[in-house]
Amino acid sequence: MLPEEALFMRDFKKILRVFLFLLLVFAITETLDYGLIPYNFADADIRRITTKTYDDIFVGTSHGANAINPQIIDDLTGRESTNACLPREFPVDSFYLIRLAVSSGHKPKRIIYELDPSYWVQQEPVDANSFYIFRGFPEGSIKLQYYLDKIMPKDWRVTFAQWWNYRDRFPDFFKLWHEKDTMGLNRFLHTYINNKTDSINNTGMIEKNPAPGKKKPGIEEIVPFAPERLTKESRKYFLSLLSYCRKEGIEFCVITTPVPEKTREGIFAPNYEAANGYYTDLCRGNGISYHDFSMETDPELRNSDHYVDADGHMDEHLADHFSRVLGNYLKELKK
Repeated sequence: MLPEEALFMRDFKKILRVFLFLLLVFAITETLDYGLIPYNFADADIRRITTKTYDDIFVGTSHGANAINPQIIDDLTGRESTNACLPREFPVDSFYLIRLAVSSGHKPKRIIYELDPSYWVQQEPVDANSFYIFRGFPEGSIKLQYYLDKIMPKDWRVTFAQWWNYRDRFPDFFKLWHEKDTMGLNRFLHTYINNKTDSINNTGMIEKNPAPGKKKPGIEEIVPFAPERLTKESRKYFLSLLSYCRKEGIEFCVITTPVPEKTREGIFAPNYEAANGYYTDLCRGNGISYHDFSMETDPELRNSDHYVDADGHMDEHLADHFSRVLGNYLKELKK
């Protein structure tokens, strides 16, 4: 063998060993991801908006997820909608969810953005919940852009070891693997994720049914709004979503869900007033409608005992009532 050929073979073997090592790491990581990471509510939302075209898609936070019942709203508007609001869904997540729906060939006619002011003044902590929406995206250019905008600035390592945040599930590895391997997504969600207090229905609404007698979380859980604390990312991706919808010919409107009267008029009253003023001006300046339902005089929305916390999450009874109020608002909005 000539010296050049020997050198080539030596280098080739080195490259091959590196390649096989990386392939082994990839196989182990994929196996651990599949066996440790369960399906979640985001998986259901992503499958729904990428396999069916809706007139309206609701995006936003946990407040919208548990307060908006598309079935009730559709009965009033005569349209077909779905709820893609999720816990810990920041504006960047909403932006990419809608881009994913459109890129999959299921462009909606309208986006209703449920705006929670507290999400605009807090940095998302880096934990397992920071990545659960991203993880459900199919591989492709949208997921890559999503990764570069959200995941890489937080913790790029999550791409290589997503299972790490679920390592406490090792005792259930084979059980979870078998369940995911033998069940459809909907059956898995309803069997293993839904529980006595939280359950997702086929429209994407997450119903809350608090245990009787359990103490409701108080105002200590509230993140008060203040204009000087606004994060650049929140405004940036909200306006990016608005711009994207306009480019695609999608209608866009914004709402804020109500909170209990004691919260709205308590120690955080100036913060709620500031939020209302800021978002009213922001939406008016961009030519879109905005309605803050915490300003409503509806006695049930203000005084109901059916809020499950001081922050404004609702039980199923109040969510159905609010959905009727919201449905009538959206019905009139088109006139």
